[in-house]
Amino acid sequence: LFCGSVSNYAEWAMDYRDKIMIFDHEDDLLERLWNDLQITLCEQAEQYLKRADEYKQRALQYKQPCG
Repeated sequence: LFCGSVSNYAEWAMDYRDKIMIFDHEDDLLERLWNDLQITLCEQAEQYLKRADEYKQRALQYKQPCG
């Protein structure tokens, strides 16, 4: 949640503190978004590399010499 004044939302947000974060400066919000995006992309990349290795091993099982 981005707001200009955290104190206006502090009481309301206490009920949701495990689900939301309040940012009062756009740079803090942007930094958090970039960090979360980096983590997500790294996790996806690891999954894709693992899957690619599995497919490569499967393809090597079917490899036959030519001729």
